[in-house]
Amino acid sequence: MVGAVVSLDLRLPTREQLSASVPGVVATMRRYLDQLASILRPGSVGGADLALRSLAAFLVENAPDVTGSDRATAGIWRTSGAG
Repeated sequence: MVGAVVSLDLRLPTREQLSASVPGVVATMRRYLDQLASILRPGSVGGADLALRSLAAFLVENAPDVTGSDRATAGIWRTSGAG
């Protein structure tokens, strides 16, 4: 079918489904998306949500030992990017 729109979003688990496997990652995602919502347009936040859910789904499949985020590493990224 020419011109058909395929939504990749339908293939990804929801944040609620992901929180069963990677609760720490989902909690961090929610906080980050809340922060983005204060400075970006809704479409951009939706795109970030899609990308983060893609990452979380990848982690569930390929790195099951990762269940949360590392605050120390996140702190290093924040300070090293300042300029």
